[in-house]
Amino acid sequence: MSSHDGLTVEELAQQTGVSVRNIRYYQELGLIAAPQRRGRMAFYDATHAARLGRIAALREEGLSLEAIARVLSGTDGGHLRFMQTLLDDATNEEPVHAHFDDLQERWASAGEANSAARALDTSFFRALADGEVEVRSPALLRIGYELSDLEIPLADAVELLATLETHLGAIAESYIALFIERVWRPAVEGSAARDVRWDELEQTLVRLRGLAGESVAVAFAVLMRDATERARLREMASATLEQGAPLERGAAA
Repeated sequence: MSSHDGLTVEELAQQTGVSVRNIRYYQELGLIAAPQRRGRMAFYDATHAARLGRIAALREEGLSLEAIARVLSGTDGGHLRFMQTLLDDATNEEPVHAHFDDLQERWASAGEANSAARALDTSFFRALADGEVEVRSPALLRIGYELSDLEIPLADAVELLATLETHLGAIAESYIALFIERVWRPAVEGSAARDVRWDELEQTLVRLRGLAGESVAVAFAVLMRDATERARLREMASATLEQGAPLERGAAA
């Protein structure tokens, strides 16, 4: 916040990523409140920034400005709650900001400066202005550091991160496709927004997210156990061959 305890329209634009022109246009449409005037100056606050963030999120979901106006006015309250649930992060993690140079310096101390740039190519990090980085999951960053403490190179940790992104991303897309095809479309097609049972859609979405997370955790436990057993059998077979002893029946299966 500026020293004058408010944001000019230029500062608000810089903070939110919404152009000055669009801020003024949204104000004309009544999507955001008028700024507070002090003499000839106009100042905006955190409420305006939050409102612009909500508008941007709804725009990304494909809503027109007219639809956004209805949602924000409360005439489509159920729709608003559903859209908020749709846009909310399913985890309780709050993203944190770090400076790219700090990440690179820490990773360079482990001899892996290039790993920082490679990690930023994944969906778990977002490059911001002035060298800032949004760490979308602090837990994943912590896990990477803990793997390093176990003498696992950070480059390998980044490869694991990319593997998670690929496979879990595909699972997420499959669940969302299931929701759209089997729940969303039957509920909204041919219906006006006011007639849609938004509360039921919201409950279904929340439940589906929980089931998706649970299925991934349970399936991973089973597959991790199988992978561990296969690796154990391979190592046993290899050790037996090196000793020149006959293999036990079924050990190399």
